[in-house]
Amino acid sequence: MHKTLMPLSLFFPNSSMPTVNIYYKNDADSSSLCMLADKLKAYLASELTCSNITLDKHEISIRLVKVGQEGPLGEIELDITAHAFAERIERQDAICRNTKRYLEKAAPSLGNIRVWLHLCQLGHDVSPDSESKN
Repeated sequence: MHKTLMPLSLFFPNSSMPTVNIYYKNDADSSSLCMLADKLKAYLASELTCSNITLDKHEISIRLVKVGQEGPLGEIELDITAHAFAERIERQDAICRNTKRYLEKAAPSLGNIRVWLHLCQLGHDVSPDSESKN
């Protein structure tokens, strides 16, 4: 059986899943992260695409959160939440390592980077019917 994978946005054009919270300590990192956000979305869409779903960068929501000096383990922490498709579960550590390497190469000035991937069952408030009515 041949499957054609389509971006989730064709069915849910306003959905933003997966989500990425990026926690940073230093104000100087904020501008680097903002400039990198669009490329990071594209990278993560590719990294999180699997046989169950094809993602594009418009389906990734990135939030930058400034935190105090005492809390985080790294200077930059990515907290990625996505649906627990089997392929992602099998690759979860590789996804984290690859994302860390991508950021280290794209923005070496960011310093110590930590990446966490939370794979879970996700619900959302968007349905094809409600989108067409807006």
